[in-house]
Parts: sequence; structure tokens; C-alpha cells
Amino acid sequence: MTFYSRIDLSIGAVIVLGIVIALRSIPKALTHESVPVQVGLVVILVATAALLISAFFTRYEIGEGKLHIKAWPLYSLTIPIADIYRVERTRETKSSPALSLDRIKVIYKAGSVIISPRQESEFVTQLKHQNPNISWHMSQ
Repeated sequence: MTFYSRIDLSIGAVIVLGIVIALRSIPKALTHESVPVQVGLVVILVATAALLISAFFTRYEIGEGKLHIKAWPLYSLTIPIADIYRVERTRETKSSPALSLDRIKVIYKAGSVIISPRQESEFVTQLKHQNPNISWHMSQ
């Protein structure tokens, strides 16, 4: 089952702002004869494209005993669901494959990852269906 990331207005605004800045920079960079300006434009466009693509393709897939976390093209992680022992709500702001500040932390044997599935309850239900030993802490 596939769950897409929830997207906060603030994070969406950053993505839109990046696109606007990149688009407004194109005419100036194309008429400027300086190579560094044109290289800078390419960097801005690539970074903006990566953010935009990531916004549309950040997803969490549960299937065949594994949780696949994908924020293409920037991030990919596969966790055996049997290794997950706790899921809890968090408002941590550290970088993660989550496009919302309403997040959950998935804690497993090798570490933890912060994600933000749109259908949080259904997501946790699906995890617990495959591993009933997962403890779910809703407070935060």
C-alpha cells in the first residue's frame, strides 16, 4: 500500500518560492554574458526541479514485510517491518523525507527516520498489521 507525504503550507510555500525565483532569473541569466551567472542559473533550476519532483514523489510503501521510504531523486530507504519496534508523533524539524511538520518517527533496530504520511492512522494500522509488536505513541 502506498502513502504519500502530507505537505505543509509553509514547506509548499518554500517550494513555490524556489520556482518563482528560478523562473524570474531565467531572462536575466540568458541575456547576461557571464558564465558564472549562467552556471548559477543551472544550479538553481536543478535544485528547484529536485525539490518539485521530491514534493510530488515523496511516498511510503508498505508491502512484502518492508517499509520503503522514497523521496525521489534525493532519498530512498528500506526497513524490514519486523525491525520496527516503535512509532511516535514528533515535531522535530531535522531534515527528513517528510514534507510536513506533523510527523511520525519510525524507530527500528538500526536507527530512526521521520516521515509524514497523509493517512497517518491507516499507515500505522498497516504497519501494526504486519508487526503487532510495534508500539504506537500518539502524544506529542
